[in-house]
Amino acid sequence: MDAELFGSLEESARSADLVVVGRITEVTEGREWVANPAYLDIPEAADVAYARFATAWIEPEAILGTPRVPVRPGRIPLELNLLQADLLPELVASAPRERAIFFLRDKADHGAAPGGYFRFTNFNQGLIRELDGRVETFLTGPDQFLSRLSGQPFDDVIARVRAILAAP
Repeated sequence: MDAELFGSLEESARSADLVVVGRITEVTEGREWVANPAYLDIPEAADVAYARFATAWIEPEAILGTPRVPVRPGRIPLELNLLQADLLPELVASAPRERAIFFLRDKADHGAAPGGYFRFTNFNQGLIRELDGRVETFLTGPDQFLSRLSGQPFDDVIARVRAILAAP
């Protein structure tokens, strides 16, 4: 369960360290380290021992608002949990390639500098995708603000987010 849950587009946008309009252009093997050494000696539980990630590379079209952390020029690295190393091909095949708004949180951890890696602010609410010029959301329910955005013109939602982040 995500620690952050947002009730509105404004909450989601204002809480993010970085809001980007762009698309995922590539997914690669990412960082990995031993997080639970006690499981290393148990063959059937060895994957639990690792913190393992894939990196989805976002090609930015626009950065909305002022980022709270440094952002390197070029592609933006989005870390996605990878429970087992052999699941990387499945993740590569299923990663959304449509234009999207990404609400991101900085992951300055395990030696990464600020702005070195990002994660979604909330897995269910950190991505708004475009499909045929309209907002397409996933994993939503009637109590989630994203449900109310579904079907709206995508560029109108970008303009709303830009206005939210420009307001004092």
